Amino acid sequence: MFLCHRGSAEHSCGGRSATPTQLQAIHHYLELQPDVRSIVFEGQAQAFANLQGTEAGERLPKVPGPADMTESFRLTLRAGASSRALRDQVGGMPGVSRIVDHRCDPGAIPAEQCG
Repeated sequence: MFLCHRGSAEHSCGGRSATPTQLQAIHHYLELQPDVRSIVFEGQAQAFANLQGTEAGERLPKVPGPADMTESFRLTLRAGASSRALRDQVGGMPGVSRIVDHRCDPGAIPAEQCG
């Protein structure tokens, strides 16, 4: 789940980053969901470190800095849980930019395209 980042083109973000209050509300909501087995927050510095040395990071014409990275929550759902139901519940929350379900396709297509 990618969070709003300043300059984001996502209409729901209005070009602003998610606020600490929004991050806290999203995290709290996720903690209460029985289908969510684990939640990992990835800040900008960690996202930048994870990008470095990857094939995607090597293809970028200009290597971004940590401030250019998007914060995210990485979720693990319990076996058999529907990502669509969670996406429908959380997708409209303030501070949420977009949700990608990596289980759908090895290419990590956007979750709204996942059957």
